[in-house]
Amino acid sequence: MSFVSGTFQIGAVTVPVGVRGVDEMKYKVHRFEMRMTEDETRLEEFLNSLEGEVVAIVPNTTMTLFTTAKVDFLLIIEKLV
Repeated sequence: MSFVSGTFQIGAVTVPVGVRGVDEMKYKVHRFEMRMTEDETRLEEFLNSLEGEVVAIVPNTTMTLFTTAKVDFLLIIEKLV
């Protein structure tokens, strides 16, 4: 996916595409706080409750003690219909 111009932000995003922005696609970015071992069911319920199409899920990872990775939250990008 490539963006013509603009900035990334949490919330509703409008991205112009095509010639001179004739067609517009609208996206909503959700921040989903989670604990990997406990929130699988909650994530599944959230994804199934979305009305649009999920186009990307971006994990935010941090390093923990002993150099293991931990997912703090997910950014879920939904294409609105």
